[in-house]
Amino acid sequence: MSKILVVGTSHSDGSCKKEDGTDRLDPQFRWQNLIGHDVETIAHSGATSQQQFYALWNYILDNTEATWDYAIVEGRHINSVDGSYPLPSAKNIDKSKFDSDTNYKDFYTFWQNTDQKEKLYAFSSMQDFRHLDWWKSYAMSPLHWVDNYTCIHSMCSLLSERCKDVLFLPWTWNKHHETHKQMVWAGILLKKYIDFDTWPALTAMDVIPELTNEYECNCKHWNEAGQQIIANKIKEIIEKRGWE
Repeated sequence: MSKILVVGTSHSDGSCKKEDGTDRLDPQFRWQNLIGHDVETIAHSGATSQQQFYALWNYILDNTEATWDYAIVEGRHINSVDGSYPLPSAKNIDKSKFDSDTNYKDFYTFWQNTDQKEKLYAFSSMQDFRHLDWWKSYAMSPLHWVDNYTCIHSMCSLLSERCKDVLFLPWTWNKHHETHKQMVWAGILLKKYIDFDTWPALTAMDVIPELTNEYECNCKHWNEAGQQIIANKIKEIIEKRGWE
């Protein structure tokens, strides 16, 4: 059994609005806990690539000797609402802690515990600011591409110093840009870290079943049955990469 770090978004955070009113799957039903390894998770719903990097960076600053056998970055392609806005945001926590050089935990502990109410983001998700005029010119632009994919590459490179292998595995992508040169460039930049059989995303090319009522929850995330399908496919991918 290997020790695996997962850095993720809502898919790894167990987001699933169920009929009983709960909005998280129990950890035992999340894909990463169904692949048969010792998994540590740093994930949050709505996370951007930049927010993922900052949470991971603060975790490493606070755990300088941390190592894993492998790592999976369940991250994002560029999309019209996926990006970061340079404004710190806080929930139930003093925003002045943003200026501290030592409060690393404030930026990553709520990624480890999805029930934690105190949250401090170094920058906000662009989903909250998509009305801005400049966003119209930024979204899907070359600058957006550079921001997103160099950030992902930095995460993978940083983790490769602490792991034997790192996998970047996005679940979805912008279907309107599936043949765009930017997607080709992303594959070239990240070729060391991707699975070409499932590129550009895990839900592409009939790799896994279409998300239907049988596998989705009320907020269109994967339910417990869907999480098991995802886990089975990811087990195939990491076994092919030689993960033991």
